[in-house]
Amino acid sequence: ITRNFIPPFEELGVTVIYFNPVFDAASNHAYDTQDYYKIDSAFGTAKEFDQLVREAQKKGIKIVLDGVFNHVSSDSPYFDRYHHSKTVGACESVTSAYRSWFVFTPMANGPCVGPDGPNTMTYSSWWGFDSLPVLDKANPSVQALFYSGSNPVSSYWLKKGAGGWRLDVMGDTSFPAGFWSGFRQTVKATDPNAIIIGELW
Repeated sequence: ITRNFIPPFEELGVTVIYFNPVFDAASNHAYDTQDYYKIDSAFGTAKEFDQLVREAQKKGIKIVLDGVFNHVSSDSPYFDRYHHSKTVGACESVTSAYRSWFVFTPMANGPCVGPDGPNTMTYSSWWGFDSLPVLDKANPSVQALFYSGSNPVSSYWLKKGAGGWRLDVMGDTSFPAGFWSGFRQTVKATDPNAIIIGELW
């Protein structure tokens, strides 16, 4: 049975479908990304995403994805507060490859390891929600993940057929100067017609 991925939106003049986050996440709202290169199983499969894109393109409709690049899940392999990943996360070890991706501060009985041992540090999180540790977007490795690396998230999904990005909390002051211009440069180099929409309050 072939699933009908796209209702007859084109008859209503629809040219864009914007999705809330669809990447692998820890919650049903999916603003706590765990893997930027994987579709969350609650929403479908990589094969179904490919089919969705093909059907949308046939109808002249662009698929716009939600890019949540300010923070990740505390249960992601990058952070791994709850020790669910084989990867050594930033919260688990001061020598983690991802340690510099986050901002830690001393705290007695804190949730994370610090130079003084276990449970000696806490971390910056979005609006104080400890499930959403904030990324240090000035870190070159974080920038490489999103736009400056050899296979960044920004271009990966455009090559898979997405038509653009909606950028979550784009105006957050923790984004350094040049971050979004670098992101835009990569996006436009991949697809000059890609849509970029910033969430600005």
